[in-house]
Amino acid sequence: MSIRNYLILSYLVLILVLGTAVWVLADKVLSQLTVVSLSSAGKGAQQLIDVNCRISEQILTAHAKAMASKLEDAAQELSFRLEKKEVLAYEHLRSDQAIRKIATQEIHTPEGVAGYLLMYDRMGEKIFPPGRRQLRDPAGPVPGNMALHPTIRGEGEL
Repeated sequence: MSIRNYLILSYLVLILVLGTAVWVLADKVLSQLTVVSLSSAGKGAQQLIDVNCRISEQILTAHAKAMASKLEDAAQELSFRLEKKEVLAYEHLRSDQAIRKIATQEIHTPEGVAGYLLMYDRMGEKIFPPGRRQLRDPAGPVPGNMALHPTIRGEGEL
């Protein structure tokens, strides 16, 4: 073999070795960058989740406190009005417009009406229907809430 062939062969081997070295280094750098990028993205996502949870908790707590205050006021007013009643038959309660107004009032949030108050007895029977449009519906047992009956009767725990 001539010297020219040895030189060409050695240059080809050198180019092949250098190309392989560059490929291995690029692969190592890219894999490390991928790990760092994923780690950074995970930390950023977790921070975003934490901030969203904290803000959501503050908003829901504020709404719940406002609704709880309104519900407590309605319960106190109802107990005060019912305390004065001698006859507590449901038909008489349903015909009393002042009690009906308290027992079926709207529950408001900053976004609008969230629903209506419901009034049930301890056995789970509706005293007033759930919405203003349904006020003429006959009262009956609580539909689909059989799991709540023990707690409504005071026999179970939540």
